[in-house]
Amino acid sequence: GLYEDPVCGSAHCRLAYYWGNLLGKREMIAFQSSSRTGVLKIGLVEDKVVIGGRAVTVADFDLSFL
Repeated sequence: GLYEDPVCGSAHCRLAYYWGNLLGKREMIAFQSSSRTGVLKIGLVEDKVVIGGRAVTVADFDLSFL
């Protein structure tokens, strides 16, 4: 009953290294083509993948008790 993110960030982290190395790019824009589409701005910085894009907060939880 909960909506999930329309774009899978963890999958794009893996794809960023593959396509970045294949194309010789450090910055890319990704488009997830699905029923709930999304666009990501991806950057490869040293050994990290930086992902940005539009987001909407649908729930906010207080996890301070952890």
